[in-house]
Amino acid sequence: MHATIAACARCSAGPAAVLTGDVATTTDAGSSVRTYTVPVPEFEMERVVVKPGDSLELPAAPSACILLVLQGQATASVVCADSTSTASLAAGGVFLQDARASVTLASAADATEDLVLFRVHTNSAASS
Repeated sequence: MHATIAACARCSAGPAAVLTGDVATTTDAGSSVRTYTVPVPEFEMERVVVKPGDSLELPAAPSACILLVLQGQATASVVCADSTSTASLAAGGVFLQDARASVTLASAADATEDLVLFRVHTNSAASS
């Protein structure tokens, strides 16, 4: 018999504690990462905001990450082992971050709006 995702996921009853999130990182320019840990221990989401002209590093996570870009544009510099590469991010785009890679997001100084994206990955508490 095949297991379904719903059968494999562990959930807890009650209101979700994700409404406000926890601020994990803030820069002097106001860029930030807010972490939302949901009642499903295998999943975690981060809201990332990079202000125009600022940069922010997203460290390697416990698993591969999916970045969903909602607003703005930026350059992503990816460092994995001995290699570095860059990619352009823009609203509506999706980016896959390797579990072993850190990503630095840099918004241009002349950007007219914040870069806003969500990064999803396995829950850091569940993987320890």
